[in-house]
Amino acid sequence: MSESWRRALPQAPESSPVAWIDDLAWASRDDPDARPFGTYEAVLADWRASAADRPQDYTDAERARLDAGDLPMTDVYVARVSEAQRAVMPRLPRDPSLPLPPVGTLAEHQRRLDAQTPEVTGLPNPGKWPMCCERLCTLLLVNPGHFTLTVLEDCVGSLNGIFWWDFADTPSPEVSATCWIPELDAVREGARSSETVNVFHCRDCGRLYGGYGHT
Repeated sequence: MSESWRRALPQAPESSPVAWIDDLAWASRDDPDARPFGTYEAVLADWRASAADRPQDYTDAERARLDAGDLPMTDVYVARVSEAQRAVMPRLPRDPSLPLPPVGTLAEHQRRLDAQTPEVTGLPNPGKWPMCCERLCTLLLVNPGHFTLTVLEDCVGSLNGIFWWDFADTPSPEVSATCWIPELDAVREGARSSETVNVFHCRDCGRLYGGYGHT
């Protein structure tokens, strides 16, 4: 059952370059419906213009990545998921054919995000990337449509309770009720979220975590 939901979706046209971005999330880079902030090329053009206007705000490495057509994932910080949060999250069993992100420390994973992770979606600024089982969680879905969300929820149940943040020991019911759940309800009704719904998956234990971007 673990990957039956994936087989029901269109196959991603190319593989993700890193294990902490799923092929499905990688494919969203050029899906305008999945990117309310613009297509990858449009965002890249904006970043290049900004780097040209304000070079002092960009490191040499960031400018080199932009020149190569690679948007750096900036202002995103690794945060460890608490045991209280892990205890209440639903699981999507991992596919053993998919690579596991490497085990590492917070500092090591931060360096991976800073140096090796291309931009694929809108994330909060600053954003938090969950770390579970000593690994970076894999960004599974970016602003999924009604069909994709339905297929996944048919497999694991409602995603209403997966909203994750690192400001408390447990997921905040207030934030979930006022922000996360209405975004999911809009998708269930056939709309696309205006805030970029992101679903993360720990490829080790299978737990799912949710977050949304607004920048």
